[in-house]
Amino acid sequence: MSGQKIEYIIFPLNMIQGLLTADESKTKQIVSNIISFGIANFALNYAKYDEATISRQALYLFYRKRLPDSFMKAASKAVEAGKLEINDETMGFTSDGDSFSPEGWEIDSIQRFIKSNAYNNAWDFSKLSFYLKADQIEYCHSVYEKIITSQKAFEKKHGKDVTASLKLTLMYDFFKEPPAPDLLAAYIALRSLQGRKHGYLKTFKKTILLRMSGCKSNDVFKKIETSELLTRIEQIAKRKTFEKLLSRLAERGFLTGRFILPNTNFFLLSTSVDTIEIARLFAETKLKADNSKKQDEALKLFNQLTEK
Repeated sequence: MSGQKIEYIIFPLNMIQGLLTADESKTKQIVSNIISFGIANFALNYAKYDEATISRQALYLFYRKRLPDSFMKAASKAVEAGKLEINDETMGFTSDGDSFSPEGWEIDSIQRFIKSNAYNNAWDFSKLSFYLKADQIEYCHSVYEKIITSQKAFEKKHGKDVTASLKLTLMYDFFKEPPAPDLLAAYIALRSLQGRKHGYLKTFKKTILLRMSGCKSNDVFKKIETSELLTRIEQIAKRKTFEKLLSRLAERGFLTGRFILPNTNFFLLSTSVDTIEIARLFAETKLKADNSKKQDEALKLFNQLTEK
């Protein structure tokens, strides 16, 4: 099993709906679904494969009876009918059985069979096998398909959801030892706001709380709100509780920098740079904006003075 290394997994924010009120068991299930979806999303939509390699892998999985059941049944019938040619003596392996080295005609045969019958799930399983153990493929694929279906329904009602991007290794750690739901929800909320950009985000408490509930907007929140969820958000929204949440994020290394200007109601936060760098970047951005404004004012004045 080998493939391009997965550093980050990307998933829709609404996958964490229910996290704020979850117990440890449900938290682990949410994290597990995110991991499964993220791996499948990368393997099926971002990783690159050449046709010969993926066809060879499909043949290997076929001989090992690891492709979808529906495909295996159809392929078995095709073999009997002579429509799919295989080597049922060696099953693609060398005579000593140490290495998988199928003949070219075997690879070509299964490639034609999959293509001509549009068995896309067979390709999916083959791609996933580069990232997952054989007994994990079917489950991971089923989670991915379920989420994709739910996302299509979501998009019809609310438009495209925002996404969050987290390190895969970190998600594995979260599965082994789940953090408190509010801590995990807050970190994912911040990641959805900052993305993978190296810098900071300017945001408000209400925006963070909304994202922590797994919602990109108030319209989405209204569809999922419950008295239990509202009570939990009201608790977190209290000034001291929210400040403590930010401190807990910083203690775990999930929040690397935070900066609050006097007499403002917004936060400057980062999951990648420290507080000093946030201040520098913010000052730089503000200076550019001020200079741009001055240039616009100067141009406007020039146009007024030169009008005939």
